[in-house]
Amino acid sequence: MECPKHERPGGLPADYTSHPAMAAVREKFLPCRFQHLYEPVTVWVPTSFRGTLTCLLPSDAEAVIGSSPTLLSNLTELNAKFFRIDEQEMAAGAEASAREAIDPFSSSARFGFAVLWRHARFSVEHDVPIVLDY
Repeated sequence: MECPKHERPGGLPADYTSHPAMAAVREKFLPCRFQHLYEPVTVWVPTSFRGTLTCLLPSDAEAVIGSSPTLLSNLTELNAKFFRIDEQEMAAGAEASAREAIDPFSSSARFGFAVLWRHARFSVEHDVPIVLDY
C-alpha cells in the first residue's frame, strides 16, 4: 500500500511509526487485515487472532500484542503480490536480494521482510513468541 501524497523515504526512517505516510495509512485504513504490520507490535504470540491487543508487560511497559500465525499469513500474502522472494532465499535472509536491489530503501525493505518472515515462521513452527527488544 502506498501513500502518493507522501514522498517515499530514501532510507529507513529513525521512527517509522511517526513517519507521515505511516500515520496517514493508520488513520485511513486501521483496523485492516494487515494491522500486524501497521501497528507498532512488540510481541507476537503463537496463537491466531485478528487485530492487535494492548496490555502491560510484567515490567509495566505497555506493549502491542499481535498473532504470529496472522503475521506469517500477512507476510506470505504480501510476498506473493510484491516481493516474490522464494522460501530458500527468505530462509537465507535475502542477503543476495538486498545486494541486488535497485535502491537502498528497496534492499532494506526486502532484507527486513525476509528477517521478519523467518521469525514469524519460527514462532509458528516452534510455538514460541517473538519479542522485539530494541
